[in-house]
Amino acid sequence: MKKILNLLIVAGIAALGLTVSSCQKDTKDTPGKQTPAKYTLMIYGCGGGNVDGQLEYVLEDLQKELSTDRNQVGVTVMYSMSASDKEFSADFRGKKGTTYRYVLDKNTDLTRTGYQQYKYKDASQVKLNSAATLAEFIQWTKENAPAENYILMPMNHGGGFDLGTELLTKGAVYDDNNEEKGVAIVTFAEALKQTNTKLKALYWYDCLMGQLEVLTEMAPYCEYQFASTHVARVNNDHVMGIVKALNDYPADFEKAIGAQKTYLETQFYIAFKNVPDDHQKDVYHNENCDFACWRSDKIAAINEQVKKFGEFMASTYPKHPMDLDVATSWVYLFEKDCPHADLLDYADNVAEFMTDATLKAQAGTIAEDLKKAIDAALVYRMNGVHLKSGDGKSICPKRGSYSVGISIYAGQGEDVDLTYTMMKSRYKDSAFDKATGWSKWLDINETRVITDATHPNLNNPCNDSSWELFWLD
Repeated sequence: MKKILNLLIVAGIAALGLTVSSCQKDTKDTPGKQTPAKYTLMIYGCGGGNVDGQLEYVLEDLQKELSTDRNQVGVTVMYSMSASDKEFSADFRGKKGTTYRYVLDKNTDLTRTGYQQYKYKDASQVKLNSAATLAEFIQWTKENAPAENYILMPMNHGGGFDLGTELLTKGAVYDDNNEEKGVAIVTFAEALKQTNTKLKALYWYDCLMGQLEVLTEMAPYCEYQFASTHVARVNNDHVMGIVKALNDYPADFEKAIGAQKTYLETQFYIAFKNVPDDHQKDVYHNENCDFACWRSDKIAAINEQVKKFGEFMASTYPKHPMDLDVATSWVYLFEKDCPHADLLDYADNVAEFMTDATLKAQAGTIAEDLKKAIDAALVYRMNGVHLKSGDGKSICPKRGSYSVGISIYAGQGEDVDLTYTMMKSRYKDSAFDKATGWSKWLDINETRVITDATHPNLNNPCNDSSWELFWLD
């Protein structure tokens, strides 16, 4: 999976147009008291191979937007350039293994010489996965780029909820300056608690972060969450889109979100349907993408239905194991090497494969109530591909030709070295499991998600492993 992540998020984090300013704690040019902006966007992360280069490409475009008279957005950046020699270029503005920290300013010197003066520390001295490091950056932002609303944008690879780590969740931002350790979801939460900060939005600029476990853990600390459930496809249009939209509608965040969706659809996602190079088109077809915005205060209502769903399966399984085994094996997987299953498709499959009429009706009611809760929480969702067979027929999930876009941990996947059985105490400590008791079902049905390449589920175009995908106009 890491190889796939490297291909996609590398292409993605281009988006991170880090405009930077002459603000630095250790040396000079720290600005004094400022009038609060409407919004401050905090970009926090690291490079890795050509992610560094993608990051730098967007600096000029972002600076132009942030220099306009109508600008309502400030930007702060804390970014560690990769320590790796792989694909690292001498042409980059930043130096290998160096951390830079900036406050946006329209006069930021983006020449290589000017960029170097914004050095913060050697990256080996910066532990991005530490709550103290992130908290210090957030507090520094609040002092040097104050705003009425704050948006945090973690950048670089994401792994969603991953039991095969030393932390509860691997989360995002794999720092190759620090043994590729990721920032855990609980670390993000702890940093926000330490700084007494509730974000306007948490913009997950990473793969696989649209898991209900992730959304639940972070819901108390932000009003909105942006995330992809697939291996993400992102570029600088994400950064430009949100900044442009906030400048267009600074007083109405949801209206701005709608404008951002339109911008992304016209500038980015639709462009992938018109890739001229046949080889590249095959690659794009093989990599699903999506992006969504969720209302954090509506996540609890989804979890209420998940609790009912898990209890239904746990109580039903002893008498109807085959029905639930078949249903679970056919659930839509967002990435074949990870047990990230589509939540609503899971419920729909259970309702379809129950052979007992009374239980089928009960499962169908749960699926419908779950759909209503998901709809209430969803501000928007975009899909980079419609999944259909060669003869044009929809294949899965049941609700249409693509996933509804919220995932859940459903069992052991191919690349999980430490199984749920070995890590269950950590899962049960999560805010999600405390709210839903989902682990009661996992205790019964740990390894039912099928990731064997011979299984029909992985041979149809609903999964990222298939080469049968194609774009539809």
